[in-house]
Amino acid sequence: MRLYMVYVEDPRYSTPHFFVAKADDDEAARRLAQAQLAASDHYRSVDVFEDDRRVCAFAKTADGAPVEREA
Repeated sequence: MRLYMVYVEDPRYSTPHFFVAKADDDEAARRLAQAQLAASDHYRSVDVFEDDRRVCAFAKTADGAPVEREA
């Protein structure tokens, strides 16, 4: 298991929500990020890091559809 830092942007708060997640690999961390973004209509984006490496980043478009941002 590897440790990933997950940052969730929610406009209701002034700073991103942060938590540490365990995942087997980067693909599992990507799935976790997508699930986290879908977990609330309020969430705007999710960024995932392993140490100082950005693994992935997802955001919602104006109509709420998820889209991957360049990592």
